[in-house]
Amino acid sequence: DIVGDKSALVIMDNFKGQTTSTINSILETHNIHVCYLPPNTTDLLQPMDIAVNKPAKDFLKRRFEEWYSKEVTKQLKGISDIESVELEPINLCFAAMKELSANWLVEMADYIADNPQFVVNGFKRAGISGVLDGSEADEENLDVSEDNFSDEVEAFFSSDSDN
Repeated sequence: DIVGDKSALVIMDNFKGQTTSTINSILETHNIHVCYLPPNTTDLLQPMDIAVNKPAKDFLKRRFEEWYSKEVTKQLKGISDIESVELEPINLCFAAMKELSANWLVEMADYIADNPQFVVNGFKRAGISGVLDGSEADEENLDVSEDNFSDEVEAFFSSDSDN
């Protein structure tokens, strides 16, 4: 809960499931103001989309591809004539993927939690940090370049994993 005269801001896209009068009433009751993004601008104005979502999706995709590759490689290990082998389908059912996916999500969330500058930089890159802290963005000293951000995230998310 927001205490006293404090308030909060939620920045949302226009997904109909979250723009209901019930949701708006709950937020208003808790002194949370809502800013709806114009259509087709989420990737430019939503701080989490800018700073976290794409690298997170890329990380999860990469982890899945690594795991899948290892599963196929296990079947091929010790086979000299690949033409004579009938590969078993990789089990992709929910039950099989649930634990793996959960581990990958925890790994990703831990990294983001340990690196709050990614979220802060998302607000800065969206151009709204000055509204939050009462300052103007110092573009000359702000290191929010795609290259720097991508390099840091890539270094972690591409690291070897036991999963």
